[in-house]
Amino acid sequence: MPRRDWEKDRPTEGAQFDRFVKYLHNELKQLLTEYGDVGVLWFDGEWESTWNHKYGAELYKFCRELQPNLIVNNRVDVGRGGMGGMSDAQFAGDYGTPEQEVPAEGIPGVDWESCITMNNNWGYNREDKNFKSSKALVEMLIDVVSKGGNLLLNIGPKPDGTWPQESVDRMKDLATWMKVNEQSIHGTDASPFGKVSFGRVTRKPGKLFLHVFDWPKDGQITLAGLENRVTGARLLGGGKVVVSSSANSTLKTLSLPKDRGASLVPVVEVDVAGPLVVHAPPVVKADADAFTTSTTVKVSKTDKLDMSYVVQFHPTGGKSAAAQTVKAGQPVTVEVSGSVSVYGVYKGKRMTDSTWISVRKLTEKPALAETPQESGLFADVYDGAFDTVPDFSKLHYESGSTVTAIDLASIGKRENVAIRFFGKILAPASGAYTFRLTSDDGSKLVVDGETVVDNDGLHAAAAKTGLVALAKGAHNIEVHYFNRTGGQELKLEWKVGNGKWETVPSSALWH
Repeated sequence: MPRRDWEKDRPTEGAQFDRFVKYLHNELKQLLTEYGDVGVLWFDGEWESTWNHKYGAELYKFCRELQPNLIVNNRVDVGRGGMGGMSDAQFAGDYGTPEQEVPAEGIPGVDWESCITMNNNWGYNREDKNFKSSKALVEMLIDVVSKGGNLLLNIGPKPDGTWPQESVDRMKDLATWMKVNEQSIHGTDASPFGKVSFGRVTRKPGKLFLHVFDWPKDGQITLAGLENRVTGARLLGGGKVVVSSSANSTLKTLSLPKDRGASLVPVVEVDVAGPLVVHAPPVVKADADAFTTSTTVKVSKTDKLDMSYVVQFHPTGGKSAAAQTVKAGQPVTVEVSGSVSVYGVYKGKRMTDSTWISVRKLTEKPALAETPQESGLFADVYDGAFDTVPDFSKLHYESGSTVTAIDLASIGKRENVAIRFFGKILAPASGAYTFRLTSDDGSKLVVDGETVVDNDGLHAAAAKTGLVALAKGAHNIEVHYFNRTGGQELKLEWKVGNGKWETVPSSALWH
């Protein structure tokens, strides 16, 4: 259990889930007692409604008792937080499993493994030719490792057991790259730096590995925040690299050879003297990344040194403002669109790389003159096998009703269907609104005639965001959605400025 929608001729009489659990334990006992040491057990399917925390905790304990050194992923239990893949401490499992994504900042102090497909599907799909390039796959591997994670890269075999040629070609390219650059991946730790402009960094004792995603036009890359002396550098696979440094800064400049070689991603090996000391760049946040009048920028201390910070504003299309030196927490007001750069200084010496953030001033959409009279939105339902959000003006709706929420309660569990929600949304205050639209399959959000979020196409549950400035009051809103087959989901959330996300409430929906 549960039965699938297409299992029309398979009765549920006599189905006993506990009998399946016993069978599962017996199978695992055989695997873990008759086949020597097993390194990893990778479970999946905990999202089925019949599996629960009790089953997961018992299964984890059972497996670890048979092989104490075994590593078990967190899908043995039910705590995985959606595609983000991480579990809270009360759930069983030794590591997290983010799916089809790499955590933006990694997950420090936690073991995790990004699980990613070469194209769009886990299994073989002859129509799916949307394969990631070999360079993109190498960069993904580096990105994961530089953040302290592991990469599980999926291949879907063909029905005859052979591999798709596209997968074979990419695996050969990965093998060619690894043959030269393996030492920059295996046995390395996460980058000691924040974001670097040229690519990603990994490290070993006495070594830094600089993975150059974009070969610089001037042939130079810069490392900031590294206090150690650099004793040598070279391009893996061959090529001399010259290092220079400044007396009043931790910045190290590396002059690369003219020939970058044929490597998909060149790697610079850097030798450093002594235990690694890297000063973290500051964290810079705006009260609101998007605003209608002004926003305040503040710097947070991230290093043990009591630094001061040099802040400079760079307006879009204008001349940069004069730099200001501030202490952590001291506010800086910004009134136009642009970017802000900040770096740390200690005793007159620049100690960190620059951190950049962008801010954007928006013009509010005026509120409608008329006042909506009744709560709720109109919801028109359309029958059809759609691959994208349809043009509803060319369709005749099957049924219509008034609903109090943007969700799928009005249609229940149904495939091959589309819905158009329309009416008014009440902005409780003037400001910059960010909307997050989650759907399975495709969806769009239109506010006052403008597409704010485009989450169209056939896909599993996925969220996209969009930004719009609204004056206080009523605005026209439409949400378009379709579901072909498989899972279904629809949810619309919003937040004002950098506030908290919340589901758009019924009190904001009118007609």
